Amino acid sequence: MRDLPSYTARGRYYGPASSQRHQLSDYRHILASGFLSRDSTWTSSPLLGHFERETETGAWNPSSVVQWGCVMPDEHVEQTIATYDLIAPDYKLTATPEMRTWEEGSMRRFAGFLPGKRVLVPGCGDGRDSRFLASLGLEITSFDLSPQMLKIARAADPTGNYILMDLRDIETLAGPFDGIHASGCLYHLRKPEFLQFVSGCRAILSPGGVFYLNMKEGQGERFEDRPGPRYPGGAEARERLQGKRFYAYYQRPELLSVLQGFEILHEQKLIPGDGGFEFWVREPITPE
Repeated sequence: MRDLPSYTARGRYYGPASSQRHQLSDYRHILASGFLSRDSTWTSSPLLGHFERETETGAWNPSSVVQWGCVMPDEHVEQTIATYDLIAPDYKLTATPEMRTWEEGSMRRFAGFLPGKRVLVPGCGDGRDSRFLASLGLEITSFDLSPQMLKIARAADPTGNYILMDLRDIETLAGPFDGIHASGCLYHLRKPEFLQFVSGCRAILSPGGVFYLNMKEGQGERFEDRPGPRYPGGAEARERLQGKRFYAYYQRPELLSVLQGFEILHEQKLIPGDGGFEFWVREPITPE
């Protein structure tokens, strides 16, 4: 692999030392992704020039991405977001009374642990959790990567603060936050990305700040096209909310390893829906 300078875009490192590689089938898709743009510092990079020259001659080879050592947006994110955009109008089917009772209880517990009011909601989806947390008197900033989900969230909460952003960019936000409430989203990251996300949380949490997460129980990582038999919303939701989504599954020891260094305030099995684990953890207060 040739030596190239490294680049930073959207808060992440791009360059020869990056461990992940992704082959894209079309250069125009790279530009459209927002990771490369003609008006950015990438324009003058050898990497972009290489793509343009090969594209103009009609000889562009997707393997160039690997040869030049660049991390591109991965299929697991693109496909999952495309599915959420598609099912966004029907996603309300998952807000069953049983599910909301459980989730709202979890959010009340989260609010009770907080040292302050400033809360971040990553992967906010249609904004249902953001609205409930705001009803508890908290100051909420929310983000999601699905434009269609955000459209619904903003329509339901016109005064709310909703940002279009990738989970993997969490460390770029201006903290500190007294709490981070990540429900139903982190299992869409690959396991190394989840590790990076947790590290990013620690960077923006206030001393004593609280991190809530829930994760799916199981083994491995994979795409799934159809919701499982316990998916909230019953048969109608399983029928109308189909689409390819990426999931990572965990055992409890894996999660405890990732959360090492946090103080565990509470943990429990997530009973309704597909099940899994819930954790409420605290960033330790470092003595001065």
